[in-house]
Amino acid sequence: MKVEHTLYENLTFSEQRKLKDLIIRTLNRENQALAELAHFDCGGAAGCYDLGFVVTQIIYKMGESKFAEMLSRLSDESAREVEVLISVGLEYGDNDQNEKTDNTTIERAFPQLLRQIKARPR
Repeated sequence: MKVEHTLYENLTFSEQRKLKDLIIRTLNRENQALAELAHFDCGGAAGCYDLGFVVTQIIYKMGESKFAEMLSRLSDESAREVEVLISVGLEYGDNDQNEKTDNTTIERAFPQLLRQIKARPR
């Protein structure tokens, strides 16, 4: 799992450990960890793009259907936060590891997740 420097370097040591723990717990399909990750203080701007990239890496590693199952168990507020993180992670992250930002959308990358998100109350 790659955590870009803008997010990582702006965290205290204990915040770095907490982020690592949340990533591991989310990969282990702990719903509460995903909710906490959705509300993790990323410091704004580029740090939040980096957090979004972390979330998209988790989806690719875990699989869209397993992630969708976790997302279905979150509150509407947390699910909306995750949606925003996914969107920026897909736009600014380098999930295909070609040294360029992906500049893609949730519609193209995760259609199953998008259907689930749109089905939730706004």
